[in-house]
Amino acid sequence: MSNIFSRILFQSALYLLMVSLLVGADLRWASAQAVSPLEPPKWSVGDWWTVECQVYDSGKTVKGPVPPGWRPKQVWRFQVEGIENIEDQPYFMVSIKPQGDNKCPYWFRYWFRESDRHIGRQELHHPSATAGKKGNIGPPVVRKEFSPASAGPFFGDQFPSLPLTMPLFRGDQPFMPFSSRRGKFDIHQEVGGVSAMKFMGGSEAPLLKEDAPLTPDANRMVKITATSNNVEQQVWNPAHPWCVYGERVQNDKPFRRYWLAEYGKN
Repeated sequence: MSNIFSRILFQSALYLLMVSLLVGADLRWASAQAVSPLEPPKWSVGDWWTVECQVYDSGKTVKGPVPPGWRPKQVWRFQVEGIENIEDQPYFMVSIKPQGDNKCPYWFRYWFRESDRHIGRQELHHPSATAGKKGNIGPPVVRKEFSPASAGPFFGDQFPSLPLTMPLFRGDQPFMPFSSRRGKFDIHQEVGGVSAMKFMGGSEAPLLKEDAPLTPDANRMVKITATSNNVEQQVWNPAHPWCVYGERVQNDKPFRRYWLAEYGKN
């Protein structure tokens, strides 16, 4: 049994390494080329999609005889609920809720600016108090506002299994530096071309398979780097509502990976 676990872990580590190397090579090559602007996904009220996410456990998170590796998938459902104005600019209002075996007790709502998907507002919704869960669970809704003057990529890090890192879809510059909203570190965003075929090996992402209906010439690799030693890499395609694949490396170690699973319209 230990040999089976070792083989599985080795294959997972090898795949992650191969993807990271391929992505890095593509970004170094494509960033020097002329690339078309990063197009924002096409959203409208009623659109929904699900994203599956896995967090890597090095052996320090789960107690007991559990070997290091990727923890079970957590599913999140995104839905465009409406459009609201913030400072006279239209924003998509998107709810994000745990689905299936995802036991997260919270759900979220984010406001994405139509023009470039800058996040102008976020809400965290706490569960209601019940007879079995008493005590101080905080206010029902915690809201935070972000000024348009500090627009930049959103580097979500509050909940590890929530795959919410959002690039800024603006301009045709392949490399853009930004100052952190919290003043603790700076963020850089780099955009380049990528071939989705290079992500087939070992990936569970259904939209990266050979017969997936992608538009190869429109694939864009986005690399968001923070000076806090976090690196997020995502594959975006304008034919889909969310990145088809993404992964984060934290302090040079795997942290999480996620992919678009399904999408539709109510």
